[in-house]
Amino acid sequence: MAGFDKEDVSIEVDQNLLTIRGQRLKEDDASKYVHRGLAARDFERTFTMADHMEVGDAELTNGILRVKLTRIIPEALKPRLIAIK
Repeated sequence: MAGFDKEDVSIEVDQNLLTIRGQRLKEDDASKYVHRGLAARDFERTFTMADHMEVGDAELTNGILRVKLTRIIPEALKPRLIAIK
């Protein structure tokens, strides 16, 4: 995420899809480029999450985006100990 600010990045969760978008603010630059690096282009990346995943907070520090994911297992799916009579 080098070159992107917090305002340029959006994170969206819709059911089991996590979408991360980066959109640079349009600059009024009269220069013509042959190639623009990753930090100058918009992007969108979608991840399919496993069942029972919850998205926590996100942090963008020094070009590294960290998104906290937590797996929450319902009681019905947790292993249980059966007592022997």
